[in-house]
Amino acid sequence: MASEAFESRYYVTETYEAYNGLTLRDEYVPYRYEVNDDNIIHTAAEGDTWWNLAFRYYHHISENASRLWWVICDFQPQPVVDPTVAIAPGRIIIVPPPIVVATEILGVGREVFL
Repeated sequence: MASEAFESRYYVTETYEAYNGLTLRDEYVPYRYEVNDDNIIHTAAEGDTWWNLAFRYYHHISENASRLWWVICDFQPQPVVDPTVAIAPGRIIIVPPPIVVATEILGVGREVFL
């Protein structure tokens, strides 16, 4: 199971100390859409949200899988800018496979690619 730190999109960013003593983080670089035979094609139904989709597909990766909504939003061919906007029924959503999420997006070592 991923720890709570791994549920944040910012855990892979570098930290640094600013001139005023504050600890800051570098800019987040999203894991973008990639063609993959294992991608999950989900047709949105009435009431789907990014949070319940994350829970549905990643509940075995994290106890708080709904916090991984950003993984699905960032992975869309046209990334989702505002996840609070309702998902239209019938919309095709491409969900990165759990193994990719666990190893490449949340996995230790992703920071090497940033």
